[in-house]
Amino acid sequence: MPSQLLRILIDLDYDGGAQPNRENITKKPIISEIIDYINEHLCSSFDLNDICEDLHYSKSYICNEFAKEMKTSLMTYVKYKKIIAAHKEICEGEVKLTELAERYGYNDYSTFYRNYTKIIGHPPKGGRQ
Repeated sequence: MPSQLLRILIDLDYDGGAQPNRENITKKPIISEIIDYINEHLCSSFDLNDICEDLHYSKSYICNEFAKEMKTSLMTYVKYKKIIAAHKEICEGEVKLTELAERYGYNDYSTFYRNYTKIIGHPPKGGRQ
């Protein structure tokens, strides 16, 4: 499943600054709202409570609707989106990995490192630590 999720997230990622066509992803407005929220806050630290509070839905409703529609948990989706965005930055040029981890909401570099390695398949490299 992680490889399928990775493929979906890569396909959904921004291309040349244009947003993907969410009509191909979902017809449910709540899912579009959640995805928009995630994309807008990708370079920040947020959790399920923040999403629920900002979008004015209960945790159980958001989690159930997202999992039903997207076939994965909301926070797993968020983790994959953040790591893929970080991976794109690493591929685009030299970046300081600890700063990159902080930019995507990881307070602890070792957590970023573990998640990156698990999702991408190899440790982050190409930047300065």
